[in-house]
This record gives sequence, structure tokens and C-alpha cells, in this order.
Amino acid sequence: MPEGDRATNVYPMAPEYVPPTFGQFYFSLRGRISRSQYWLRFLLPVLAIGVVLNLLQTIGIDGARIVSHLFNLLVLWPGIAVLIKRIHDRNKSGALVWLLYGPLLVAVAVTVIAIIGAVMNTGEAGVLGLVSGALWVLAVGVAIWFFVEFGCIRGTIGPNRYGPDPVAER
Repeated sequence: MPEGDRATNVYPMAPEYVPPTFGQFYFSLRGRISRSQYWLRFLLPVLAIGVVLNLLQTIGIDGARIVSHLFNLLVLWPGIAVLIKRIHDRNKSGALVWLLYGPLLVAVAVTVIAIIGAVMNTGEAGVLGLVSGALWVLAVGVAIWFFVEFGCIRGTIGPNRYGPDPVAER
């Protein structure tokens, strides 16, 4: 409030949330998104397209498998970017995404090595199979935690170090 040449009763205002553009939403690692944005703008459409592509594969449509693999590659980066923004909404570092993808990548690698060992009839195939199973249990456990933590729990109320609250009162 102005009082002569001086300002009095100065109060900081929380920055206003500006919804991300298409490019920012799917490709940027900066900012925050709400649970509803995560579910309605990313996860449900990706799951719906995935179900349709799997149905097309099941009924034997030519090329559906290739299109499905291409679609999975196409949504890999947007999936990581959107998840990082969701992690930011919980006021946590986006580097946590490695807790999800790290065990998954290691489990896939060990499983492939175990399968190759079984085909080649090496003695280590059984042990690698057990290690692979344990890694898959770990990967599924982490995925369940991610689902609850970043898919179901509300983000930080008010602004945090990653930006303004995407569901603040307007």
C-alpha cells in the first residue's frame, strides 16, 4: 500500500501456477504437475493406447507389434519427464526416478543373461535365475511405492523449490 513515497504493508505473494504447454508438459524436466494432470493427460491416454495396441496384436493385425514397440519408445522420454515433474510436486529430487528405472534395467539385464545361460546350458543359469527373480521382486516393490507416493498422494501444499502449487486456490 503506498503511503507518500514509501510502500507500507508489503506482503509477499506466492507465485501463480501457469499450466505447462504441450511441449513443457511432455518434454521438460522443470516444474510441477498435479495428480490429475499426471493421470488424465499422461497415464490414462498411454494405458488406453497400450491396451488398443495389445488387442490389435492379439487379433493378429499385421504390424501391430512393430507399432507397439515404436509407441513404447515414443513415450519413454515423456514418461520420464512427466514422472520427474510429479516427483517435484512432492518436493523431492527428480533423481529419484533412478530408484524406479535402475532396478528395472538391472533386472532385465540379469534376466537376459540368465536366459542366454540357460540356452547355452551353463552352470550359472540357475543362480542367475534366482538373482533375476529377486531383482524383479525388488523392481515391483519399488514400482508399488512409486505408484502410491507419486500417483496417489497429494503434492506439497503451496509453492516449493520446484515451483508454485498446481492445485492452489485461484
